[in-house]
Amino acid sequence: MIRRVVLAAFALTLGGCVGTGTEGTCGDATASCNGSPGDPSGTWGVNGSCSYAADMPNQPMSIPELATRPLIPSVAPPQPQPTTDGSWCYDLIVTAPVGTTPSQVTSVNLWHDLPTLAQGGKVSFNNDGTYSVDLTFTESNASTHFTPFCLQYQGNAAISCNNLGPQITSFYTQAAGSHPVAFQNITCQSASDGGCDCAYKYSVEVTDSGTWLHSSNLLEESSSAYLYNGQAVMSQAPNASLLATYCQSGNSLIISGYEGSNLSNIVGLRTLSLARM
Repeated sequence: MIRRVVLAAFALTLGGCVGTGTEGTCGDATASCNGSPGDPSGTWGVNGSCSYAADMPNQPMSIPELATRPLIPSVAPPQPQPTTDGSWCYDLIVTAPVGTTPSQVTSVNLWHDLPTLAQGGKVSFNNDGTYSVDLTFTESNASTHFTPFCLQYQGNAAISCNNLGPQITSFYTQAAGSHPVAFQNITCQSASDGGCDCAYKYSVEVTDSGTWLHSSNLLEESSSAYLYNGQAVMSQAPNASLLATYCQSGNSLIISGYEGSNLSNIVGLRTLSLARM
């Protein structure tokens, strides 16, 4: 009986693909094994991946997640800013200074693009039937522009660009609590229109664990804990076992979403290349 699969891991564009697959140029792991898929058991380090560009961002479908401010970390970009409606200021709210207390940032949702898989990811398929995945995705040169209008409070300019960066950092640090902060190294400087240009690094650690099975050249992974930066992500977590093909040869392992599907329920992720640790 064919067992289903999954793989829990992520990635964006790094290489490690074979041939032409169901989506784009990402290959399927089966093509490199000549009918002998091997054994995926063990602990593996990620050394490459292949993804295709998704047509639309993968938006949270959970009302609590959509209403959370700031938004919980995500691998997909947030909803693009509309041109005629909605928030033009990335939800920035700045209070007026009170006495010697400077203006405070009480709300903001910085923009980020699609982050890429960083080095050091790890995937384990254990002999006791459990698996674990630990991957980090980063965008090193993210930025957001705030117009002069966005920096005002009730018509009065309330914050300088030099103070905006530390205030946004403080807001995200307090919101993250004991979890890692997704937006890091935030610096803001004056822009030509009188507003502020803010630059930063965006980082999301994806951890996943559960149980796995394999038969023939198929893996099945059933997730029991699915986290972004230590926070449970209801809208992204797989709600059923996922399938993947695999090919293990010596100290190498390739895993691909079954019949063009995504790995780890992440839109666009097709193939992971791994090396035994």
